[in-house]
Amino acid sequence: MNNRRIIKGKLYLNENGRLAIEDGCNGEYEFHCGYGVELFLCGKWLSTRIEADMLSCEYYAVGLRGLKLEGLPARVRV
Repeated sequence: MNNRRIIKGKLYLNENGRLAIEDGCNGEYEFHCGYGVELFLCGKWLSTRIEADMLSCEYYAVGLRGLKLEGLPARVRV
């Protein structure tokens, strides 16, 4: 049986400059490089990973580089 919880919300940069989703239970879920996420694009959930470009200090979704992540609907299973 899978007891994982789903956190769903819009992506934003938190006060630490990290990409995050608000989590009603614990405040927020903060992403680090390599973390899995599902993004809601064109009416479907798309699985990808979050990475950071060390030169530009910007986050991106693997396979979707150039897509603005802030404000996108997203979910993670924790």
